[in-house]
Amino acid sequence: MKKLINDAANYVDEVIEGMALMHPETYTVDSETSRVIRRTTAAEDKVSVVFESSFGTLMTTFLMASGKLVKGKEEVPGTDIPTLLQAALDSMISRGGASIGDKTVLDSVSAIVDAIANTHTIETATAAASQAADEALIEFKDKTCKIGRTRIFGDRIIGMDDPGMVAIVRILEYIRATSS
Repeated sequence: MKKLINDAANYVDEVIEGMALMHPETYTVDSETSRVIRRTTAAEDKVSVVFESSFGTLMTTFLMASGKLVKGKEEVPGTDIPTLLQAALDSMISRGGASIGDKTVLDSVSAIVDAIANTHTIETATAAASQAADEALIEFKDKTCKIGRTRIFGDRIIGMDDPGMVAIVRILEYIRATSS
């Protein structure tokens, strides 16, 4: 693998396509918009509730902050990735108001920044990032969420994964699956 992202203009479409390919039993891509992911079959005896989340805003902040640092560059050396991720993390903290340790996507990104600091190839960085995201998910599973929508559930969130942290794990699974 030479690039983590083939073309920034296609990033969202490729991530969505990858999620649908990895989990065809759960997701499908809307053929008209190419952007909507939805459950392919209704879960029996289940009610789905959809509500707003800050994840999209934080991911946009992530991409904008790291994008500013690579603007105009044709290629980004792998050694720059920790700096890009740290800048993105700092912007996400500033924008969202959460802190490391609050059981949010920030905890996954922080763990990834630490894990890839001394890696030298995309392959080792991706493996280290994936492991760090998995470990962060496990570490925070039995904690309460201190900020965001899930905080309203208090102790009932203990034993459950944070959705943003799960999303990071799934994105890294896709990257690893498509880069081998």
